[in-house]
Amino acid sequence: QLNFDMFKDLSALQVLDLSHNSLTVIGDKTFSSLTNLHRLDLSFNQLLTVQGQDLAGLHVLSAVSVAHNNISHISDEAFENCTNLRDLRLEYNALSEIPSAIVELISLRTLRISHNALATIKHDDLTHLNDLIHLDMSNNVLKGICKHCLENLSELKVLDLSSNELSAIPQGSFESNVALQHLRVDGNKLSDINGLFASLPNLLWLNVSDNRITWFDYALIPVQLKYLDLHKNRIRDLGNYFNIESKIEIRTLDVSHNQLESLGPSSVPDSCELLFVNSNKIKRIAQGTFSSKINITMVDLFDNLLSKIDLNSINLQLVPENKDLPEFYIGGNPIFCDCHMEWMHRVHQISGLRQHPRVMDLDKVTCTLPYPRSEENRLQFLETEPSQFLCPYTSHCFALCQCCDFIACDCQMTCPDGCSCYHDDTWANNIVDCSERNHQQLPEDIPMDATVVYMDGNEMPLLDAHHLIGRKNLKALYLNNSRIERIQNRTFHGLSTLKKLYLEDNMIVELEGFEFDQMMHLQELYLQNNRLKHINNSTFSNLKSLEILRLDGNYLFGFPVWHLKLNSGLKAATLSVNMWSCECQYMVDFKNWLIRENDVVRDAKSIYCVSNSTGDPGPYILENSYSCENFIATSIVQERFENDFLQPVLITLGIFFMVLVIVVMLAVFRVRLIASASKKCSFRCFHSDPVTLESNGKYMYDVFVSYSELDAAFVNEVFAGELENGDPSYNVCLASRDYQSIGTYVGDFIVQSIESSQKIILIITKNFIENDWCKFSFKAAHLEAIKNIKHRVVVVLCGDVTENEMDPDLQSIVKMSTKLKYEDKSFWCKLHASLPSYVQKVPSKCYITETNYVTKNNLPSFSQGQSLKQGVPLVPTMVLGQPIKTNNHYQNNHNHRHLHQQQSSLDSNDLDKTFVSVETAQSSLGSTLSPSLNHSYMSIDYAQARNSHIYSSIDEPHSPPRMYPSAPLPSVHTLHQYIHQQQQQQNHHSYQLQQQQLSEDLLLLQQQQQQLRPTHTPISEPHGITDPTVRT
Repeated sequence: QLNFDMFKDLSALQVLDLSHNSLTVIGDKTFSSLTNLHRLDLSFNQLLTVQGQDLAGLHVLSAVSVAHNNISHISDEAFENCTNLRDLRLEYNALSEIPSAIVELISLRTLRISHNALATIKHDDLTHLNDLIHLDMSNNVLKGICKHCLENLSELKVLDLSSNELSAIPQGSFESNVALQHLRVDGNKLSDINGLFASLPNLLWLNVSDNRITWFDYALIPVQLKYLDLHKNRIRDLGNYFNIESKIEIRTLDVSHNQLESLGPSSVPDSCELLFVNSNKIKRIAQGTFSSKINITMVDLFDNLLSKIDLNSINLQLVPENKDLPEFYIGGNPIFCDCHMEWMHRVHQISGLRQHPRVMDLDKVTCTLPYPRSEENRLQFLETEPSQFLCPYTSHCFALCQCCDFIACDCQMTCPDGCSCYHDDTWANNIVDCSERNHQQLPEDIPMDATVVYMDGNEMPLLDAHHLIGRKNLKALYLNNSRIERIQNRTFHGLSTLKKLYLEDNMIVELEGFEFDQMMHLQELYLQNNRLKHINNSTFSNLKSLEILRLDGNYLFGFPVWHLKLNSGLKAATLSVNMWSCECQYMVDFKNWLIRENDVVRDAKSIYCVSNSTGDPGPYILENSYSCENFIATSIVQERFENDFLQPVLITLGIFFMVLVIVVMLAVFRVRLIASASKKCSFRCFHSDPVTLESNGKYMYDVFVSYSELDAAFVNEVFAGELENGDPSYNVCLASRDYQSIGTYVGDFIVQSIESSQKIILIITKNFIENDWCKFSFKAAHLEAIKNIKHRVVVVLCGDVTENEMDPDLQSIVKMSTKLKYEDKSFWCKLHASLPSYVQKVPSKCYITETNYVTKNNLPSFSQGQSLKQGVPLVPTMVLGQPIKTNNHYQNNHNHRHLHQQQSSLDSNDLDKTFVSVETAQSSLGSTLSPSLNHSYMSIDYAQARNSHIYSSIDEPHSPPRMYPSAPLPSVHTLHQYIHQQQQQQNHHSYQLQQQQLSEDLLLLQQQQQQLRPTHTPISEPHGITDPTVRT
């Protein structure tokens, strides 16, 4: 309790805080002596009433808080003398009506009366508060407000009526509140908001969430509104009858937890930045819904009923580079992962085009797979593969197919009767499922482009020949559990790309040796649980790629398992549960092979022999000692060891001898071979002057480059850089870089690009053969476009690609085209020679080039250097544009040798003999030379200028480094500059060491000059030097 004496001497006090006490009563005139008090806080006490004299004398009081008490009554005279009061806080009390005392508070700006028990608002409760700005009546039990209760509050900016029991608000109730900016009516029972907010010209923030609204249209809100919260209502559609989505200025729109069933372009304002439509019943998003929403940054589609999302439905306008891509959330939807949803696996790749958003919650996406053979029908998206995203089909004919109207048409995909067929988005995976359909033989109309065929669970005693011929794309064939007894010759003929063959759980008795001919790419062969008694020794010999072989659970007796050493790539084999012979020699050979191949034979410890006479199981093969029986008697045989080292030693010696012979031959004929190679590309390898392509108006491009999408980075960096920026430069069309049309047919682009290009380059890698060439549209477009112009095709083989890995169509293109190997040291020379011709602006002159020994690494160079003495490479002989004199540039660890010829030691003929080069090249010299990645450092004396030593740093002709995908070579230029800088910092005495070495080198050259038979090659005359010659 408070009394007057407590504050009688505090007349200057301005702020008094008595909160968080246990006050129950305020005495009369307790604060009357506090004539200068501005702020009084009585919150968090136990006050029950505010009497008339409790605040007497507080004439300058501007803020009072009696919040968080138990006040149920405030006297009408309580604020009689507080006419300057601006902030009154009455929240968290037990008031059942707005106190009449506040009528006197004509200066009041803020009134907080939330969390009370207000049930109604009288007409004149607030009419005198003309200056009121903030009114909070939330969390009461208001059931309604009259139309004119707020009409005099023209300055009101913030109104909170949330968490009441309002079931309706009369139309026009807020018409006089023209300054209103923030309005909350959430947490009520409103079902209609028509005619409430559209006339508010300054409203920016509106929350009508958690009501019972069933119908909404953008015409119900003012156009300048920035924030709209409609969540937790019963809205089925975002209406836009007047199509004003481009006029509305909403930035944040929350329509979550409603009953929306679809989204379209008119459902979302063009100005929207944040869109929350999660926890609805959305089943469909129309195409182009977000194409005009240039401000969108986040869309939450979580927890809806979306089974399919068309890529075009989330297409965006081109997003500038300086702006982040929008973020979409699609988790919690029952996504049906068929071929139309395959884009989710590459969504972050196509986001690079900046016309599609980033999907941020792929880890929360669950897929329902359409293919019934999947082990689990519903998987986490991150556990799936693109090949599992399939669509069923019964018949399909590609656009480029010209025989669709005929019965016998190889490019028409028709699913066999009684089977189910599926394909992925690119038709690279084509699955035919004929399992358990009571087939007695292989169907004859299996699609030619089938990649996986299931024929398991049928009854086919005999596999006829030629039923599978032409299925060149087949990767896996399931014939297990089909009661197969015999395989005819050429049953699997034509399956050159087959990798997995399942023949387990059948009744096959014998393999005669021809069954798996020409199956060079077969990796997995399953023959377990058959009745195999005999296998021909040559049955597996042609399976060069075999990695897994299962022969367990058969009746094999004497098969020489050590012949499997011919399958050098074998990684896993199982041989247990057979009738292996207990004959002594056989068991010893078997055991020795098992010891060597213990890592390959997974069940080696479970393999045992079976007695010939009794049929009882014998000892395990790997036992240290065992009994074995031959045809005559039984004896105890100790472990024997065979010497198997002789054969490998002989083979190694033979290979070493062959390599030695080849090396000797190359050393003997090296000059002739290098000269021949130089002659073939001499005028195309080096150019010192700019060149220009001959104009040809017939073609749009000089070169079209086709390659695998997985090699795009490699091609863009190496090939595009050399062809577009090199000398000469070409107008290049790159398949992946220049194809930007998402959703259009890629075959049309390829055909048009090839027809518009003078030359076509096919870059064939492992990725090209195993991925892109398997796609029907990609392959068919190439075959159609280049069938009559194979002479214009240049094939570049990268890596260890061989023609055996290619299908017949690709082999035909390679054989009829110009074929180059990327690993060839003269690759770029040959490639430029194969491309459209060019003309030089300046007549050619000649200069001689030599290898630049910068490092010991295998870096790109023009030719192989030759030494007259071990450790002393030839002097690079190039005509110099501007000689530079120097006297100090040699040290012991320099990677270049610079020879100084002096006038007193050699005449002109001797000088010519000292310059020996393996190859020459024609080129023209200007006053300056083009820059390149490497520099050559050399010292050259000319016959008519013997008194001066010329030290020069000149640019060699550009030779682009060879690079492979994802493995670029280090920069040569940086390393070379570093070496040159180190050379320039050496001590002055290095020049004397150089002169001594020079004398030794010249003496050796004079001794050997009689052994050389030089051929004179004329060189252009630089700076007045006449008749120089170089002997090669």
